[in-house]
Amino acid sequence: MKAKFLLVLWTIIVTLGSLLPIQDSGIEGLMDYDKIAHFIFYFVMSIIICIVLRNQPKAWLLAILFCSAYGWSMELLQGAMELGRHFDYFDIIANIIGALIGTLIFYILNQTTWEI
Repeated sequence: MKAKFLLVLWTIIVTLGSLLPIQDSGIEGLMDYDKIAHFIFYFVMSIIICIVLRNQPKAWLLAILFCSAYGWSMELLQGAMELGRHFDYFDIIANIIGALIGTLIFYILNQTTWEI
């Protein structure tokens, strides 16, 4: 139950971090770290999803697919909404890499046998 709550909370954080206007957030100086932030957002999200779905078959695939789809949707919303944000393919790549590596690390650390 705690992991599910954490997933909801983290998803809210990712959503706000993805959609809030940068100029109003006071973090203009952090733009250089944008791809790192994307990586971390989806790295953590994939690990939390793996924890929530730990006993499900192909949990690793569900984590990667959910994170990838959510990252795409956030970028599409940035492109559609006029909030001072913009669509960026490199952000999507950073999201997917974060999800892949987060899932892989969860798998390695837990040494579980996941159905492939």
